[in-house]
Amino acid sequence: FIFFLMMRRPPRSTLDRSSAASDVYKRQNVERSKRVIENPNICKINVTVGPMAITGSTRMQSTTILMYAIGLPMFRYHLLRKDTKPFQESVKEELVAFLDLYSKLDEAAFLAPFITKEAETYQYKDHFFYKTDPYFAISILTDTTERSPTFSLFPFENQRDPPTVKVPSLCHLILLLPESVTTGLKDEDLVKASWTYMLGKRDVRALNGPYWEKYKEKVSSERLFGHDFSYKLIPKRREYAKVNAKHHTFLIEKKGDHIHFCMLFDGPGKEISKEIDVKSLGGSRLAEHTLVKILLNTHSTLVMGKYGRYESNIMIFVRPSNNKLIDRAIRYVTYMLNQRKEELCKIDSKKFDLIDYKFVCNALFAEIETLVYDEAIVLKTFNRICKDLFSIAKAVQLDT
Repeated sequence: FIFFLMMRRPPRSTLDRSSAASDVYKRQNVERSKRVIENPNICKINVTVGPMAITGSTRMQSTTILMYAIGLPMFRYHLLRKDTKPFQESVKEELVAFLDLYSKLDEAAFLAPFITKEAETYQYKDHFFYKTDPYFAISILTDTTERSPTFSLFPFENQRDPPTVKVPSLCHLILLLPESVTTGLKDEDLVKASWTYMLGKRDVRALNGPYWEKYKEKVSSERLFGHDFSYKLIPKRREYAKVNAKHHTFLIEKKGDHIHFCMLFDGPGKEISKEIDVKSLGGSRLAEHTLVKILLNTHSTLVMGKYGRYESNIMIFVRPSNNKLIDRAIRYVTYMLNQRKEELCKIDSKKFDLIDYKFVCNALFAEIETLVYDEAIVLKTFNRICKDLFSIAKAVQLDT
């Protein structure tokens, strides 16, 4: 067995930021990691990534490095039958080529105009269609969909929902298929074809059967195919978006040896178009997808920053949809309260001493009862505690 041990953030208990130090930390503090580290039958590969710019944003570092660390040897091993070079040399060559390309790319200058325009679009309550062909579709789908739980945005709407509950997401993926595929297809078949091509021409498998019957409104094939990524979604979406809402286009596609990024505007606006020469990557689809993932993760995180979805490096709009995220939200609220400890203690130090993990947890769950998309649970909980304990009507502004 091979197990990739992720250390998303160096332990605060040691100044040593090495892989060995993170192994020690995980052995001492994380039971599941301890069992892996101490198992002699498992080969451990530690891919420590260092400090995180945005707390808890695992998509920015952890999933990127895991995808590349696992994919690189898998894809290269597959090519061994055609490659006369030693396996390790082949892997190293691709990695060096990728690092060389990325180090020469001025990421800030490349992304800045795209970030500025997309953030402005959302502030005006308008939208973006991310359009691409099947080549990059899965990486673009991943980035655009995971914005919802990360920043508490409305998710991609399901076309099987009644119009009264449909709220258009800020952005939506549109898959561009060749006419040879789409010609003559009915709407339902077009939706299925979009899913199939996005998954590399593989059939979509949902959770069907007797056991899942009670969950069919969430996990069935019928529910899955309510998510439409075909071009037919464009006119449908304009019908339930707010009146006069604009839908701009962000086109990302492979053109020869280049990855092309282009923004086209619904109404006045100069096209923004840039491209990256990826010939040096030797046609490695894994390397190209990793590059697109890094760029889009950076892009969407900074767009959300300009849109007001985090403060400092705290994800105040994290959606507490599971125990991990609930715990994260509790710790964020506690951190914010401690940041204002001096001010709050001047009002009532005894009441401040009441604040512990359980206290914040209870306040958080009280706010979860009425939480809707587009609300900041961290700020709502922080405000609740400040109001209940210290009579501060609104400690922080909730509007974005």
